[in-house]
Amino acid sequence: MNVKKAIFFGIILISFLLPFVALAHAQKVPNYVGIKEGTTYTWKTEYDDDPLATYYEDSGYTEDAAKLEAEGDFKIWEWSTKTVGRKVYIVDFYEESEEDMGSHKYERVKYVYNEYKTKDLADNDAWKKVEKYDTDKIYESSEHLYEGAVSLVWGDGLQLYFIPKNLHLDDIADMRQDDIDANNWDREYDADCSTIKTQYFLQKKVVGISTEWNWKDNSNTESFESISKYNDDGILYYYEWTYDGDVIEKLELDTIGGTYLIENWWWIAIIAVAAIIAVIIIVIVVIVKKKR
Repeated sequence: MNVKKAIFFGIILISFLLPFVALAHAQKVPNYVGIKEGTTYTWKTEYDDDPLATYYEDSGYTEDAAKLEAEGDFKIWEWSTKTVGRKVYIVDFYEESEEDMGSHKYERVKYVYNEYKTKDLADNDAWKKVEKYDTDKIYESSEHLYEGAVSLVWGDGLQLYFIPKNLHLDDIADMRQDDIDANNWDREYDADCSTIKTQYFLQKKVVGISTEWNWKDNSNTESFESISKYNDDGILYYYEWTYDGDVIEKLELDTIGGTYLIENWWWIAIIAVAAIIAVIIIVIVVIVKKKR
C-alpha cells in the first residue's frame, strides 16, 4: 500500500471514529445538565441601589442611613451600579456523583467556571474576571433546588444562572407556597410564589417563577418582587428583582432578539414558513400563467 492510500484510509478511519469520540465526551455530562463545556454565556445587566435605599427609608431609616445600608448590601453582594454585563465561561465538568443531604440523596454534577463583569459590553478589553476557576453544582432533583434557591426573605426568587434541564418549576412553586402558608403562623408578612407561563403553540408553557414579599408590621413599606425565566436547557434568560416596581437587579441573556425571540420564536417561525409557502405558490402561479 502506497503512502497516498495509507493517508486516505487513515482519514476515512478517523472520520468514522470522530462521532463515537464526540458521543463519549457528551456522555460525560448527565442528561439533566443543559450547559456545555467551553461555552460562554453572557447577560446584559442593570444594577441600582436606590430602590433598596427607598425600602430602608420606608422602614424608618433616615435618608443618609438608608443610603449607607443600601450601599453596604451592594458591597456584600459584590454588585456595582457601573456593571452592565456579566459573562460565565464553562471550563470543565466533574463526573456525576451522589450527595447526601440529610435524609435524602441527590445526584449532581459539579462544574468549573470563570465569571467576568464589564462596564462596556462592546469593549472586549473591558471585561474583568470576577473569580478564577470557581465551582458550582447542578442537582437532578427539584426538591433540592426548592430547599435553598427560592428566597422569600427579600422576595428575590431564583437568582441562579443555571438550573437542571427541563425542571418542573411548577412543582417548586407549589412546594414553596405550601411551605410559606404552613410556617407563616403569626402572619408577619405577605408572600407569594407562583409560576410564570408563556404562550407556546396552542398551550401555555411554564418558563419560570415569580415571587412577591412584604412585611406586614410596617404599612409604609412596599413589595419586593422577582421574575426568573429559564429556557429548556435550564439557562437563565431573564431575571428581574424590584422594590415597588423599581429595578434593583436585572439580567437578560445577550442573544439575537433577546427575551422576545426566545419566548416567541415558534409563531415567528410559523409566519416565516407561511410566507415562504405563499411566495412559492405565487411564483408557481406566475410561471403557469406565463406558459399559457
